[in-house]
Amino acid sequence: MPKPRFARTSNVDVRDFDALNITFYVQLVFQSLQGAGMQSSEFPLAAQISYTDIYGVERLWTSGFYYLDLDSSRPWPLRNVQKIPRGVWYAYESPDLIELLRETRPSHINWIRFYASGYNYESLISEAELLVR
Repeated sequence: MPKPRFARTSNVDVRDFDALNITFYVQLVFQSLQGAGMQSSEFPLAAQISYTDIYGVERLWTSGFYYLDLDSSRPWPLRNVQKIPRGVWYAYESPDLIELLRETRPSHINWIRFYASGYNYESLISEAELLVR
């Protein structure tokens, strides 16, 4: 699988750790697309982690952010997404990914990226960290 542009290559071995989280601050300034789009895949900001599981399979974990609610005429799904306030710095800490992904437990973190998609959007990110314990 090709690495996405602007991804930070990590290749961190996490087999010996009991907990794994990603933390950062996010600010959503503008989004024109309601919610996260028709397939819950278009976010003004998303964090994505590529990891290799204990079975040797490369997988993706994604968490997206939005502020603009869906209107009742668009019953689109919202998966792996979190509504946050517009225009303020929001502190995010992921769930423990070792526990959350226990069926496909990460053995290596391949890369981490932040991206945006949709129509028109503006977002900011600061102080991203991968925490292992």
